[in-house]
Amino acid sequence: MVCHVQILLLCELLRHQFHSTNPGGFGRFSLGLTGQQWVLVLFASLTQGVLQAMGLPLAIPKTIVELGSWSIFLCALLICHKKNIKFNFAWPLTIPLLAIYLTGLISTIVTDTTSPASLFLLFRSTFSLYPLFLGLINLEVKSDCLRRCCSTIIFLFFAQLPFIIYKFSTIGVNENIWIGTLHQNAGQISVLFPLFLISIISPWFLLYGRDFKHVIIFTTLIMILTFFAIAGEKRATIFLVPLWLYLCFSLLLLKEFLNNKQFFAAPKAQALLIFFILSLGVFYGSQKLIPSLNLDEKVGGEISILHVFKYTRQYLTRDYIDPLNNPIENIDQDKGIQLGRFAVIERSFSYISSQNIVHFLFGYGASAMNPSYLLGPDRSDVAYQNFGIRGAASNVVRVLFESGTVGVLLKFFWFTAVFIWLLNTFLNKSNKTLTFILFSAFTSHCVFFFDFLLYSDATWCFDILSPMYFLLLALAFRANFYMDDRIVLKNFLKTHLKIY
Repeated sequence: MVCHVQILLLCELLRHQFHSTNPGGFGRFSLGLTGQQWVLVLFASLTQGVLQAMGLPLAIPKTIVELGSWSIFLCALLICHKKNIKFNFAWPLTIPLLAIYLTGLISTIVTDTTSPASLFLLFRSTFSLYPLFLGLINLEVKSDCLRRCCSTIIFLFFAQLPFIIYKFSTIGVNENIWIGTLHQNAGQISVLFPLFLISIISPWFLLYGRDFKHVIIFTTLIMILTFFAIAGEKRATIFLVPLWLYLCFSLLLLKEFLNNKQFFAAPKAQALLIFFILSLGVFYGSQKLIPSLNLDEKVGGEISILHVFKYTRQYLTRDYIDPLNNPIENIDQDKGIQLGRFAVIERSFSYISSQNIVHFLFGYGASAMNPSYLLGPDRSDVAYQNFGIRGAASNVVRVLFESGTVGVLLKFFWFTAVFIWLLNTFLNKSNKTLTFILFSAFTSHCVFFFDFLLYSDATWCFDILSPMYFLLLALAFRANFYMDDRIVLKNFLKTHLKIY
C-alpha cells in the first residue's frame, strides 16, 4: 500500500515538473546538433557487431554511443542556460538512480574495492544512457531530427537481413555469432531486438492498419523479426513473440473499453485472426528450426509440444549437475556448465540473504559482477569466482550484488513508476498521435522491465537498444505535456510515415 502511494506521488511529481518547464525558445541551434549526434549514436549502437568482426574493441562503439549521448545532454544544458530556461532534471526519476549509485558506492567502500575504474563502471551500469533521456526531454521535438532518426533506424533494420541470411545459410542456427549487425556474442539481443521493434510495429498496425497492404507489411515484418530471433537460437521466441502480440492487442482492447471509443483501425476479429495465424507460425517455425526444441535435435526435426514445455522447464531451472550441462567434474574450467535463468535468480537472492546486514542491504560494489578488464585480468567468469553463480543473469542479479537489496528495490521502483505512468497516461488519452507514441513507449518499456527482472542485462548495459528506448520515452513525455511537440509528431507521422 505504501509503495503504491509512493508511485502515485512520483507520477504526480512528474506531471508537475513537466508542466512547470518552459519548452519554448530553443530555435534551430538544437536541431542541427541533436540531428547529427543522433545519427552517430544510432549507427554506433546498432553496428557494434560489424566493428567487432573488423577486430575493433567493443569499447570503441560503446564510447561513441556514450559520448554522443552525453553531448546531447550537455547541448540541452547549454541551450537552457543560454535561453535562461530552467533545465528539467526529472528528479522523481533521477533520484532513485542516484540512490542506487550511492548504495553501490557504500558497498564499494566497505569492501575496499574503491578505484577510479570501479566508480566509473558502477556509474555506467547504474545510469546506462539515462543522461540522453534528460537531454531529450529538454529539447523541442523537431521534424528533421525525427526524419534522420527514423531513416537511420529503418536502414539499419533492413541491413540486418543480409547478415542473418548469410549466418543461417553458412553457420546455421547459432546464438554466439553475427546477431545481425548488432553484436557478435550478446545472444540475448537476438530476441530482445525483435520484441522491441514488435512493440512499435504492432501499435502501428492496430491503430493504422486499415488496408490489405498494411496486413502484408505487418506480417512480413513480423516474419523477418521472428527469423532474426530463430537464427540467433533464442528458444524464448516461441513464447515471447506471441505473448507480445497479444499484449498489444489486449492493451488496445482495454483502452477501447475504458474510453468507450473506437481505436482499432480494422475489425478486432481480423486483427485477432492475423495475430493467431502469426503465433501459430512462430510456434511451428521455432520448433522446426531450433534444434533443441524438437525431438530430433536438428533443423527440421520432428516437433512435440510436450517436449517444448518439458525442455523449457528444465532449461530455466537446471542446476550444475543437470544432464543439459557437461560432466560436473569440469565445472571450475568449463564455463558451459551453467544454472538456468530462474535458478540463477533464486540462488543469488538466497546467497545475499545469508550474508551480513551490510552486504544484504548494499551489496558488494562495482567489482562484484562486472567482467570489465578495467577491474583486472581474466574476469570473464567473475560471478562464479566470487559467488559460485554462473549462468544467464538478469539485470536484477547484477544490481543485487553491486548495490544490494536496497538497490534492487530502488531499480524496481524506477521501472514500476515509469510503467504505471505510461500505462495510466496511455489508457486515459484519446488523441491518436499521442496514443501511438504512448502505446509504443509502454510496450517497449515492458521489454526493458522484463529483461531487468527475468532475462538479461543486455537492454540496460549493452547500449544497443537503450538509445531507441530513451528516445521513445522522451517523445512520450514531451508529446503528453507539450501541445506544440504533439503537433510536430502528428505532422511528421502523416508526412514521412504516411500515418493518418
